[in-house]
Amino acid sequence: MTDPQLTYASADGVQGRAGGGWGVLHRTPDLLPDQERRLVAGVSVSLPATVSAFPDSRELADRPVRFRHRLEDGLSVFWRSVEAGKDHTSRPGNVFTHAAIVQRPAGTRPVDYYWAESWLSPFGAEQVRTATPAATLQLPAGSGFASVAAWFHEKRDTHGPALAWMIDGLMTWLESGVVIRVRSSRDAAGWIGLASWMLTEAGASSRTFTTYEDGRSAEEILGLRMHVMAITDDQLAQELSRRNCYLLDDSWQPQRSAAGWQLPSELVAPRTLWSTMANDLLWMDPEFAFEVLRVRDQLADIGHGSRAGVVAQTRLALRMAMLTTPGAVVVDRERAIDEVLAMVSEQDLAHPRVRQLITERDGSALRPQSVAPDSCGALVSPV
Repeated sequence: MTDPQLTYASADGVQGRAGGGWGVLHRTPDLLPDQERRLVAGVSVSLPATVSAFPDSRELADRPVRFRHRLEDGLSVFWRSVEAGKDHTSRPGNVFTHAAIVQRPAGTRPVDYYWAESWLSPFGAEQVRTATPAATLQLPAGSGFASVAAWFHEKRDTHGPALAWMIDGLMTWLESGVVIRVRSSRDAAGWIGLASWMLTEAGASSRTFTTYEDGRSAEEILGLRMHVMAITDDQLAQELSRRNCYLLDDSWQPQRSAAGWQLPSELVAPRTLWSTMANDLLWMDPEFAFEVLRVRDQLADIGHGSRAGVVAQTRLALRMAMLTTPGAVVVDRERAIDEVLAMVSEQDLAHPRVRQLITERDGSALRPQSVAPDSCGALVSPV
């Protein structure tokens, strides 16, 4: 199976084009005219200048990546844009966009494709002119949650302190739309990836996101009501905060209180069990964590009779997968089981994995009242 793709930038000398300038440079043979129009509508023609006049290979590899996703007709649509140096007229500020429509394999999340090795990242007029897409976008071996875990542990001294409140905030405000201010587009992909893997495959597939926007493009993205928009500019973050956007900045050091995380933006992010589960998964062997998440997706229907809503159903399935997958280590296991059983509806009591937990707790389906649904349907951790 091939993935319909195109490349877009300012160039000349491309076979089949009458002249130079901005436009489609190369397209895969399977790209239909309607698909091309949809992809062209999402390309970028400007990015903040971050690359020096004579960049080395490291600087080029570290270029910020604007990576956008949305779901259309059951397919993931991606736009990946990078700075491309001077165009064919020696004018600086060229931007190269590689866009694709992908039927993702089962068990993946859209943000996994941020790490795909088939994306083109040319720099300079000649490379831009000749860069041609492969037939398919290949995910690297061991990608998915393993890529997210690797990102986290690369700089866990930085990411670790922010984990609890970043994930609590992201998962609480995801449906309303969240702006995250981060140090790099790679960090944006990491946080978005972690939030995506907290959701079921179906839930994550429908989420829209972008890893790197600037003052010029942010207004357009806000109008599209994306679920997550990442920025790196502090001044833009302050402006968006004044506009009452849900804003998270992974460099903050918020105070924890009975109400939740007291953010510098004056918002309060509720303390939830999302971050507890994220921490548990990140410290598991990545292959084992992926198995837990696979089981969780199979349990997605558990809790549909619950009063706590869709978000809590997702959390319930993940918690149950962690508790019933052999080899999982869960802190305060008995309390965790009691919390899960408190959430299970009467119609789910006969489910084999529910029965497994009831049996472990001496055969009685305990219904403790230690947790309660918050306004977003997530379960708030006891203070």
